[in-house]
Amino acid sequence: MRKVLLQALLAGLVLCCATLLAGPAEEGEWARLYDQVRPQADPSGLPFEEAIARQQPDLVLIGNSVLDSAVDADLLGRLTGLSCYSLALHGSASAMWYLALKEVVIASGHRPRYVVLTFRDLYLTAPDYRTTGRYRANLNFFDRHRDPLLIELAYDPPTNPVRDVLRRHWSLFQARGKARERVERLLRDEAVSYLVGVPEDEFLAAVDRALSPEAMDTDLLTRTQESAGISADRAHYFEFHSQVDRSFLPHMLRLADEAGIQVVCVRFRTRRELSSVIASQGVPEVAKQMIPDYVRDLRTYLEARGVPLIDMSGEERLQLEHYADGDHLDEKLGKPLFTRLLSERLAHALER
Repeated sequence: MRKVLLQALLAGLVLCCATLLAGPAEEGEWARLYDQVRPQADPSGLPFEEAIARQQPDLVLIGNSVLDSAVDADLLGRLTGLSCYSLALHGSASAMWYLALKEVVIASGHRPRYVVLTFRDLYLTAPDYRTTGRYRANLNFFDRHRDPLLIELAYDPPTNPVRDVLRRHWSLFQARGKARERVERLLRDEAVSYLVGVPEDEFLAAVDRALSPEAMDTDLLTRTQESAGISADRAHYFEFHSQVDRSFLPHMLRLADEAGIQVVCVRFRTRRELSSVIASQGVPEVAKQMIPDYVRDLRTYLEARGVPLIDMSGEERLQLEHYADGDHLDEKLGKPLFTRLLSERLAHALER
């Protein structure tokens, strides 16, 4: 009994010391870790909004790395006769796209004629997808005015009241993300390189070579991504009518309408829709059954608001040889083809 008490006292002492080192808890309604910011900029080095203000594009595309791999903005501009700008934010989802529209496109002062929102599957109405961990630092960079809507839709209501209390009032809990990153860096980089007896930079270079796209089993990677992204415990994502009012989509449409910008939505074709192996092994049954219903309801919702939905998921001219890793398209084979196909669809959608 005495040993247990001593161990408990020692653990309490360690927690107290760690809490003191972490400093006071962040004040405010929500401890949002605003000190974790990952700056991002246009390839030219300019802030995105400044680049848009200078280029004055007719059309701005918003999306993530799949957009970056799929659309050549210069080629799309030549094919459509519209000057195009691609705002491809790697690792982003609907929360980031909302901030990009509000804090970048509209804040630039320039009003493009069109904004094209690109997405996969059902992530256009999944407000909490890719908003925590390392993604939070990306959001913080664009959440320049601490938008209460971001907190309301992406983080509230809390799923666990105890966790919510800790997040609000315990500095050590708030600092757990930084602590985890430091420990991971220590173990992944410094400790392992020491154990294998090579300098850290050589070890990291070897890891990069081993994990390069050329060394990947693309079907295995895609099955892993599908299982992680579309899982049975996220079944609520598939219920469009219950999900849409809790998403950023209505707010993006409102912002665009107020700014006089026509929105077009583009849904990508994924490798899952081309590979029977991925479709059979990488996707839960709930997704196979409910995604078609979701897309149908999304189309009805958007068209009632004057927003075209270009669904590329059935585009038969896109085949497996046009893809690189995951759902990213190949730079030489896939990107030019997808850009041409999108230009055709855009021309038809914008004529209506």
